[in-house]
Amino acid sequence: MQLGNLAKILRNTSSKRYKKTNIFFLFQTQTKMNYQEKQSLLPTTMADEQPCERYDCQKKLKKAKRRSFKVAAYAFLVCLIFYMLRRDEHPHWNNHIAHTNKSNDMDVTSVYGCTKEPTIPYDGVSSFSFKPEDYRKLSIKHKQHGNGRQLSLMRGSTTVVVDKSLSDITVNVDVKLSKDDLQDSFDIEQTIEDDVYAIYLNTEKSISYEGCAKIEITIKVPDASALEGLYMSLADNSYNLGEGLVFKELSLNTANGRFEFKKGITSGSISLSGANSSIKGTIVSLSDDVNISTANGSTELVIKEIIQQEGTKITVSSANGHINVQLPSDFDSQFKLSSINGRKVVKGDREAIHVTHRSFGLTSGYYGDHEQTKNSVSLSAEIRFLSDL
Repeated sequence: MQLGNLAKILRNTSSKRYKKTNIFFLFQTQTKMNYQEKQSLLPTTMADEQPCERYDCQKKLKKAKRRSFKVAAYAFLVCLIFYMLRRDEHPHWNNHIAHTNKSNDMDVTSVYGCTKEPTIPYDGVSSFSFKPEDYRKLSIKHKQHGNGRQLSLMRGSTTVVVDKSLSDITVNVDVKLSKDDLQDSFDIEQTIEDDVYAIYLNTEKSISYEGCAKIEITIKVPDASALEGLYMSLADNSYNLGEGLVFKELSLNTANGRFEFKKGITSGSISLSGANSSIKGTIVSLSDDVNISTANGSTELVIKEIIQQEGTKITVSSANGHINVQLPSDFDSQFKLSSINGRKVVKGDREAIHVTHRSFGLTSGYYGDHEQTKNSVSLSAEIRFLSDL
């Protein structure tokens, strides 16, 4: 009789300990508040932290950790060998290689000779202006044509700001070249495509000698909502968006560059894609989907308000980088956090977080009172080999 009571007491104690541990890891309250009377849903990708007290469970976790270590070690060796072979094959190049996805026009195959800051100005037309009532959408893309050596690019930047002293939208493309002989290899083309004011930065010819260019773009708008759509695809370029800008559509792509809009923008649909890129930004108000994809860089995103539209999707993926997304507490949504090597955490109101599935590489559930909501948050972080990027 005494043994039976003792066993019952031990079972109750074990059950209470499991519940406390479970709450600590999965329902940790967000303490860094940005709003009064609100708590934030903060999913972060990177490792499943779940209690594991049974011997067989601990044994499985130890085996999984050993396998992860072996995979990481093999990946490091393969990358190191690949890097050394590339160096031996082209000892006089700066092997800075970046490939973007197939939907992007950019493909930086090799970078040559950008060791000094280019100083020679491009002598073609490089400043443009148009009235907001004529065109509400702007597209700027960089294209390289031909085979062989291409004009190398030193990292530049694109800055978008409000200038209330203006009545037109202005675009200034400041191009500097390392040699005057490169003038014929670079061209800026302006055209109209449907209702879009389009600018193309072209490298038309293959060059037989080393050359370098740097591109700095400044876009000024007379008021924050002058541009409804901004579409840019540039290699070796960082984006800086000024405070208070308002878009209906925002699509930015880069290879080797940062995205920064920490002071806050408002937008409808947002698409950001970058290789060797990091993202730090604040969305004051969001009224459509967000799709972000990066490689070799972290994503830090704060969304302060989401105008409720059933079916809003927030998708963020990263190869070799962590993800941290903060959402408003009134955004009911399905969530899915996936990562093989990393920690997956959902923070917010304990009663609003409902974890329905938890496994080694996946945590999923819903936030809020509506399990069948069509709003969704999907965060995915993974490790890839260089050849996959």
